[in-house]
Amino acid sequence: EENVAPVAICQDITLQLSASGNASITPQQVDGGSNDACGIASLSASPNAFTCNEVGANTVTYFITGKGIWCSR
Repeated sequence: EENVAPVAICQDITLQLSASGNASITPQQVDGGSNDACGIASLSASPNAFTCNEVGANTVTYFITGKGIWCSR
């Protein structure tokens, strides 16, 4: 039985806006080595889309979910 919460580790990234003034990120871009004893089931980052209105420093919330409470090691 695995009962240890997954560990979310983030990293800073820098984006460049496209010619149309848009940029997007994937959770993998902000992942800095997150882990879970049974593996990671899902990753998400919010917000994940940016425009000229968000130029400058932004805070992204990063979530990970472990694969469950049962596993073999």
